[in-house]
Amino acid sequence: MTNILWIALLVAVMVLIQSLLLSKLALKNVSYTRTFSKTKLYEGEELEMIEVISNRKLLPVPWIRVETRLPRELRIVGNDNQYDIQGDMYHRSAFTLAPYQQITRRHRVKVLKRGYYSASTASLTSGDLFGMSNCSKQVELDLFVTCYPAPVPVEDIPLPSLKWQGELVVKRYIMPDVFLYGGIRDYTIGDPIKTVHWGATASTGVLKVKQNDYTAQPRLLIALNVQPTESVWGEVSPSDMPDIERGIALASSLAAYLLENGLEVGFATNGRYKSTEDTVYIEPANSYEQGQLLLDCFAKLQVYRQRSFHQFLESLPNFRECDVLVITCYVNKEIEDAAADLRSKGNSVGYYMLRSGGEGA
Repeated sequence: MTNILWIALLVAVMVLIQSLLLSKLALKNVSYTRTFSKTKLYEGEELEMIEVISNRKLLPVPWIRVETRLPRELRIVGNDNQYDIQGDMYHRSAFTLAPYQQITRRHRVKVLKRGYYSASTASLTSGDLFGMSNCSKQVELDLFVTCYPAPVPVEDIPLPSLKWQGELVVKRYIMPDVFLYGGIRDYTIGDPIKTVHWGATASTGVLKVKQNDYTAQPRLLIALNVQPTESVWGEVSPSDMPDIERGIALASSLAAYLLENGLEVGFATNGRYKSTEDTVYIEPANSYEQGQLLLDCFAKLQVYRQRSFHQFLESLPNFRECDVLVITCYVNKEIEDAAADLRSKGNSVGYYMLRSGGEGA
């Protein structure tokens, strides 16, 4: 009987020692990192989330739990250890670490919606073998995902007829077109030798050059109205969101398509750039940097009516000779008046209606 008591006492002491030891040292020299296989992708695509946890000490860790808060738009594929708490998704991983062991786990993550997402925090919890005590710590990871709108086949979308869709010959941007001749003129100092018209020079005895005509460098400003109706202020209701998101996807795909075809493209909206209170105006341009700037804007655009659309159109910079494509759910007299003012400055304005019967709303 005495031996049993001594054994019981010894066991109790050992349990207490391991509890005290692991409650203090379980997470010491334990590191956790998380990376994504890619941080920029399109809506509906998948990435790989890679977790690496290591124990850099002689003391083993009997159990460790890693809880990660993810935006609900980042969904781990085929994983039951993900649960919803107040709109965010929490993913839980459990590990057992031997001395100086490193474990790597990989998870497929599907991005369900365009946006700019943070996955920058994780909570590590560990403790003793019997759950008598535990310890925890937060890990900051500085990890973000940018998701662009899903591409839309622009060729299948009926767009209003604007100047960029045809060949426009006008002395407007003073860009000589080498394929378009407007006649012959006398040579002036500085004319390239390749422009000399040798036939006319021979027949007249005076050096003549080919006169290039001028062609427009098409420019398009895509103007998106995030108001589903005139009466909406601030945030847009979930029932109206699909129409506005469709407009964003159309604007993104159209911009990419036209940039690839050499046009200058810009973007403006009465919504706001994520985490700011600013509306958006990106001047038309054509470059790789412009394409990246627009994509980033479409990903981070927040569907929040910052200003009424007609007031926003009236506040745009004073530009001329530009095509303006208005993507909107409705058109009313105030919007038409703002469009007429743009036309009076030499611009053309067309509409793409996100809803049928939206005129006059």
